[in-house]
Amino acid sequence: LTVKDQKAVATVVWSSPNYDYMKVGEEKFLPVNQGGETSMFEIPVTVFDRKMAVAADTTAMSTPHEVEYTLTFASDSIKGENGGAAGKSGSSTVAAGIVIGIVNGLLVTRAKINSFIATLGMSTLLQGLVSYSNNAATRSITDFTMTDFLDKKLIPIVPNRALIAIIIVLLVHFFMSRTTMGKNFYLVGGNVESAWYAGIRPEHYLIGAFSLNGAFAALGGALYACYLASAMADIGAMGVSPLNMLIAASVLGGASLAGGRGSILHSFFGVLTLTALYNGLTCFKLGYEMQIFVNGIVLMIVVLMEAVSLYRKNKLAGSKSDLFKQAQN
Repeated sequence: LTVKDQKAVATVVWSSPNYDYMKVGEEKFLPVNQGGETSMFEIPVTVFDRKMAVAADTTAMSTPHEVEYTLTFASDSIKGENGGAAGKSGSSTVAAGIVIGIVNGLLVTRAKINSFIATLGMSTLLQGLVSYSNNAATRSITDFTMTDFLDKKLIPIVPNRALIAIIIVLLVHFFMSRTTMGKNFYLVGGNVESAWYAGIRPEHYLIGAFSLNGAFAALGGALYACYLASAMADIGAMGVSPLNMLIAASVLGGASLAGGRGSILHSFFGVLTLTALYNGLTCFKLGYEMQIFVNGIVLMIVVLMEAVSLYRKNKLAGSKSDLFKQAQN
């Protein structure tokens, strides 16, 4: 197992010369040796300390057979080349996320682009840039300090990676529900004109919201990459898209795509619910195709729920019950 230029490559040697290729994902790798009594391959390592699915085609039988295997590569079998690189790259990642969030905020407030379109376009643009600059390859980390820390347990049963997520969710929930600034975010999201009449600068809050969004998205991506010991530009390509999952989880948690309503705590439980659902599909040995299919059904249901909610809201707008409810809020 070797690491060079942030890419981990494993040399796999079969005792039989009858293996004509190996597959990692959808990419095929041919033998690097010619002749002899073995078959030698060099394949990329996409994850450490966890099972990695591969396939190998053997011609030892009357007809070629592609056999699936799982390989596990131990992170402690290699040494990091850049001590402390995880902390530096993590802080720079969060800083980049804030900058991207500010750009999204300016696109929405200055260029008047729909927020969903602006963020979706920026996400697609960045994913394309990362894939192009990295040739769509998986980058493996060489400093496993943070990976080891995330796997440890300061509290029994709860890994540090889960503990960090819980702490962030509780802090943001307290900020949004108990502070004046947090409530102002809801007001701006629900009705920009009302927020302006209340003396709030909507543009400042919108740019701040996108900046915080970018920071937390970058932090989550950095922690997830440390957890996997690798980073992939096309994550979700062979299964459920994280973007689709988060949209569904947010709406399931009561968030409104029109803005002004939602809870980070409820969305957190929405993520847990969908994760349990997809893990259940895996336990029943259903492939990623079924996960994508189920994710599509979930998205259709939550979009229908949102449409019904908006219909009822528009139908009751201006009625006595609606005005009384607004006065209570």
